Amino acid sequence: MANTRILVAARLSRITDSGRTRIERDDEAAQRSAASREDATIVAVSEDAGVSGGTSPWKRPSLGKWLTDPNLIASYDEILASSIDRLGRSARDLHDLRAWAEDHGKTIRILSPALVWPPSPDDFSGPIVWDVLARVAEIERQMISKRYKDMRVDLRANEALVGRPPWGYIVVGEKGGKSLALDPDLVPYLQGMIDRARRGDSYLSICRWLDGEGLPPPHGIKWSPHSVVNALRNPALKGRRIELGKVVLRFESLLSSTEWQALQDLLDSRPTRRGPVSGTTALLTGVIECDRCGGPMYRFRSGRNRKDGTRRINWYYRCRGTDTDPSSCGNSVPLADIEEWVNLWFTTDVNGAFSNTEIIETTLVPGDDHAAEIAEIEAEMRELDPDADDWIEQAQALRSERARLKALPSEPSQVVERPTGITVGEVWAGLDEQARRSYLLASRIKIRVLSSAERRATPGAETRYIRGNPHKLIGSLQEISTAN
Repeated sequence: MANTRILVAARLSRITDSGRTRIERDDEAAQRSAASREDATIVAVSEDAGVSGGTSPWKRPSLGKWLTDPNLIASYDEILASSIDRLGRSARDLHDLRAWAEDHGKTIRILSPALVWPPSPDDFSGPIVWDVLARVAEIERQMISKRYKDMRVDLRANEALVGRPPWGYIVVGEKGGKSLALDPDLVPYLQGMIDRARRGDSYLSICRWLDGEGLPPPHGIKWSPHSVVNALRNPALKGRRIELGKVVLRFESLLSSTEWQALQDLLDSRPTRRGPVSGTTALLTGVIECDRCGGPMYRFRSGRNRKDGTRRINWYYRCRGTDTDPSSCGNSVPLADIEEWVNLWFTTDVNGAFSNTEIIETTLVPGDDHAAEIAEIEAEMRELDPDADDWIEQAQALRSERARLKALPSEPSQVVERPTGITVGEVWAGLDEQARRSYLLASRIKIRVLSSAERRATPGAETRYIRGNPHKLIGSLQEISTAN
C-alpha cells in the first residue's frame, strides 16, 4: 500500500498569549488523523501565525512556498487542514486552491466537517458543500473585519488603546480601556539610546551596544540603524499615539514635547543607514574633516600591484563629500599616520595636548517653555468635529489643559558640568578603538587635515590640527568607556 505524504496547513490571524495554541491544536488534530491511517505520514506542518484569512494561500509566508517551490511540491501528496477557514477565508482563493490541487495531482482534506477534494465520482453533494463553506468563511471574515473596525472606532472614542504597543512600552488597564505605560525593563535601554544619540554616537555603535546587551530587536535577529531610528522617532516617547496626524491616545512619557522635538531635530541632521550591523567604523569617521573644503573625510582603500605580482594595499582618509554633494578636491592622508598622530596628541604633552587635563562631564538640560505641548493642544482643538455629540466636553478639556500649560513656569536651558578627577590621557589609554571613537564624538571635536603627495614629502608641510575641547564630554564617561 502506497504511503500518503501529508502537509498540514495551519493558520492564525492574530498572535496572542493563547493564540498559538490554535496552531498547536491544528497540529495535534492532524497528528491524530494521520496516526489513524496506516498509509499516512506527516512530512511538515505549515505554520502561518499572524496571517489574515484574506491572504492568498500562495502569498502566505509558510504555506506559499509549499505551493510554488517545485521541490517542495513533489515532497507531499495531500494538504490537510482542521477546518476550511485554515486554508483561507476567500471564496475565490479556495476555488483556485482546489483547481491547483487538481492540476498538480494533490488531495485536499478537511477534518471538520469531513471533506476531500477532488471528490469521488459518486459524491454529488461534496462540491456544493465546498462552495457553501467557502462562501460562509468569506462572510465570517467580512463580519470579523467589520466588528474589528467598529471596535477600533469605539476604543478611539473612549481614548483607549488600539493596536499593539510600540517598542519600550507595555499595555496596561482593563479590556475596553487599555492604555500604554513605559516598560520598566526597557526604560534604561530607551534612555541609553537617547543619550547616545544626543552625544553623537553613530547608529551602528548604538546597535552594537544593544546587541551586546542581548536585547532582542523589534524585528529580525540583530538591531539595525533603521530600527534604532524608529524607536527614537516614535511619538510614544513624549506620551502620544498619533494616527493620521491626530493624537488618539495620551499616556506616560519619557520625554517632554520640547525634549522630543529637540531629539527629532538632531536626528534630522544625521543620515540613516539601513541594513544590519556589519564590520567596524573607522576611528575618525565623523570626526576628521578636509581643511581645504570643510567636507567630511572617510576611510578609503587604495591598491597597487608590485613587480612581483603581489598587491600592496594602503588605507587613507580621503575627502569624498557626500552622495548629494561629492567632493573633487583630492585631499587625503594616510590612515595609520593620522590615527597615530591623534593617539600621541591624547597621550603625550606635545602639540598642546590635553593628556594631563581633567575630564569634565557636560550634561545639557534643555529648557522647556511648554510651547510644543501648547501647539499640540491647539492643533487638536482645530481638528475637533463640531458635529460630534461630545464636542463641547472635548473642547473644554483641551482648553483647560492649554490653560494649565500656559500657567506653568518656563524652565531655562542649563549646562551642568561635573569634574571626574580623571585625566584625558588616563582614559584614552584604556579605550579600544570603538570606545575611542565614541569619546571623540562625545567631545564634539573636529580634526582638520590638508595633505598631498608634495606636502608629505616635506616634513611639517602638512596641515593637521584639532578644534574643540577634548576634555569636555557630552554625557557619561562610564558609558563612553564601555562603548562597543
